[in-house]
Amino acid sequence: MAKKRGEGGSNLGLIITLVFFVLSTVILGVTTYIGYSGQEQLVQAKDKAEKEAKVAEADKQWYRHVYRVARSYVDQTPPGVDAAELQAERQKFAILGQNQKDKDDIEKWVNGMNARMPWPPTNNAPTATYERRIGELNQLIGNLRNDLDKERKALAQAKKDLDDEKDQHAKQLADNKKTYEDQIAQERAARQKDKKESDDKLQVLIDRSKNVDNTLQKQLQDTKDEMAKAQKDLDKVKGERARLNEERNNFKRLLDETNRKMDAVVQKTGVDLREIEAKELVASAKDKLERWDKTWQVVAMDRRGQMPYINLGSADKVTPQLTFSIHDRKLDGRLNPTPKATCEVVRVLEPHLSQVKITSAGDARRDPVLKGDRLFHPTWDPDRKKHIAIAGVIDLDGDGTDGTAKFLRLLAKQNIEVDAYIDVSDEKAPKLWEREKDRPVSIDTEYLILGSNVSNTKHPKAKEATYNQQFDALMKKLKDAATDRAVKPIRLGEYLEMMGYSGGRSRGDVGRSYGR
Repeated sequence: MAKKRGEGGSNLGLIITLVFFVLSTVILGVTTYIGYSGQEQLVQAKDKAEKEAKVAEADKQWYRHVYRVARSYVDQTPPGVDAAELQAERQKFAILGQNQKDKDDIEKWVNGMNARMPWPPTNNAPTATYERRIGELNQLIGNLRNDLDKERKALAQAKKDLDDEKDQHAKQLADNKKTYEDQIAQERAARQKDKKESDDKLQVLIDRSKNVDNTLQKQLQDTKDEMAKAQKDLDKVKGERARLNEERNNFKRLLDETNRKMDAVVQKTGVDLREIEAKELVASAKDKLERWDKTWQVVAMDRRGQMPYINLGSADKVTPQLTFSIHDRKLDGRLNPTPKATCEVVRVLEPHLSQVKITSAGDARRDPVLKGDRLFHPTWDPDRKKHIAIAGVIDLDGDGTDGTAKFLRLLAKQNIEVDAYIDVSDEKAPKLWEREKDRPVSIDTEYLILGSNVSNTKHPKAKEATYNQQFDALMKKLKDAATDRAVKPIRLGEYLEMMGYSGGRSRGDVGRSYGR
């Protein structure tokens, strides 16, 4: 059957429509897929950006906190930063830096800063900062500079005083030179007169000698005869001498026995033999002064006459608190055994220059300390350490109390070594302290300082017989050792006077211990 006209066209339209529908469906599907795929990429990009923003914010908070802490340690907290806010950040320090690569380094740095400038958890700022430390150091440097300026001014004044003293000394020296020249001229004239008189007397003596010569010739022969007779008498004397030596040995044995008996009598009767020994001790002190050959002396006086300058300084190992006695010289150049004053070093200025203060004086008006007066110390020596031993209780103030410890400190400052002393600090029994065991006195010991018996002090055991016997036995041991070693004994008062220690004495007391 034949198709109807127009039927083929209808199917073609349907096919075309169907094709367009399929194509549009495919296009719509593709475009929809592409749209959803782009949306997912945008979401992922957003998430990544948000994460990076959080990391950036954490970094910002972390490094802002580190910056604020660093500024706080230099005392320059950033303006507008609240101290409480900064304190809160410090409490969250571990949280702020938990993901930071440099957290360990920053924490190590903060701990180091806390060790030097602590920042307690309860404080809003460190207890110290670099700014404050720098300010303190600047203040300290300023103070030191001020002190240095003061010392320089003092030194300049001291040098000016010294120059004034030099000028005064030069004038005095010129006056003395003229006086000396006048005396020389007078003595020369006197010698010329004496020479003429001596020549006249000599001629008379020559004339007399001629007459005497003949007499002497006769007497010479008589002398020869007498010498022959004397030789016979000498032989008799030798025999007598041998007999006397035997008697001397017997007497020595008797003397030793007598000494032992005297010691026993002294122990029983309490007789004090110090007055008998005192004359020998004073003679020993004078002998040391008579043989003194040191050139230690006063080289200048201050204006008030109370702070002289001496020619000993740092090169001579002089230290503050070193003491001396001051003596003038006699016409023969030797020291006057009586000190005119005592002094103590207060400042060491140069290698051979120090300033001292007068600690006591005999008569400051009639016999003042002058330039050229010599210094004396029985045991101090800049070239070697001197040694002494101490027998007895040291009463420095005259009040009966034990000042041995104070005396030992004084000797240490004077560079003096103590070989032995009696320690009475233990009330059970006195003890002998020895620098070398079983050698209380050595070949280096120069003096044995004699103090008081414990019975003459305010010691708690002063009246106890057993304690006194033990103490006296130790004193005897030291005295016997000193005798065996030929060590000079000297009373405490004489030794302190010679070394220039004034203690509590008035300015008029110097010179009363010995030599007056």
